[in-house]
Amino acid sequence: MRCPVCVSEGKTSQAYLISRWSTLLHAVETYDEEGKRVPNQKMNWTTTQYRCSNGHLWEEKERSS
Repeated sequence: MRCPVCVSEGKTSQAYLISRWSTLLHAVETYDEEGKRVPNQKMNWTTTQYRCSNGHLWEEKERSS
């Protein structure tokens, strides 16, 4: 993991994970009128926050079903 601000400024730093949390939406299987499975529209997100040794803060989000 590298700080995106430090990378853009040509600096080096250490990155520290500050927090991580996820949504917990229940996936429900749905089928259309012809019995075909409809893809799950509810997606969960995991958000991770970081801080670098130069004081920059950023977060990354990842989707999962």
